[in-house]
Amino acid sequence: MLLDDGQLRVTRSAGGTLTLHGEVDARNSAVLAGVLIAARTPPGTPLVVDLQGLTFIDMSGLRVLRPGPGRPGLAPVRLVNVPRLMRRLLDMLPCETAS
Repeated sequence: MLLDDGQLRVTRSAGGTLTLHGEVDARNSAVLAGVLIAARTPPGTPLVVDLQGLTFIDMSGLRVLRPGPGRPGLAPVRLVNVPRLMRRLLDMLPCETAS
């Protein structure tokens, strides 16, 4: 277990995928960002994050998962099992593009 703050739990599978369970909001999004940075895979290899167990996320959490222009960070992150409504929100955010 990489994180369990009573609101959000982050686990890592044997294959390296991180799975989020619970809620991400302004109270724990900075901690989540730190967990994702610490869990980085070799450069250029996407960090796979499974959102199937996520029940709530606010804009601060969305920005951690999809850094925008001018906000360096966690890219490349590959999100899997993204709930449909969350996908719509993520698609509306500008994202960092590889140069």
